[in-house]
Amino acid sequence: MTKRAQNAQAKENCDPVAGKVVPLIDRNRCQDEELCVAVCPYEVFRISTLGPAERKTLSFFGKLKALSNGYRQAFVVEPAQCHNCGICVEACPDDAIRLIPTNVTGDDSD
Repeated sequence: MTKRAQNAQAKENCDPVAGKVVPLIDRNRCQDEELCVAVCPYEVFRISTLGPAERKTLSFFGKLKALSNGYRQAFVVEPAQCHNCGICVEACPDDAIRLIPTNVTGDDSD
C-alpha cells in the first residue's frame, strides 16, 4: 500500500475537526523512531535535533537515550492540524506521545 493510500485510510478514523487536541511529546522517552512522522496523515510531526535548552530539561536517563540517537527526536510542528485519530500514539514504540485537549490551560487556581 502506498503512503498516500495509507494516509487516506488513516484519515477515515480521524475527527473531521482539527484542533480539539494537541500532541505532547515526552522528551525523556522519544528515541527518534520516526513512526509518528510516517503514520500521521496531517504532517503534524517532524524529526529534528534537540537544542541546548531542551537538552537541559532531560532526566539523566533521557539524556542517555537522546545522546544514543544524536539528540534527534520528534517535534510537533503543526499542532493545530491534529485531528485526534491517535494513530501516532499507537505507533510510538516509546509511549512518548499523548494527546492533550486544547481547552486544558494548566491553571489550577479554581
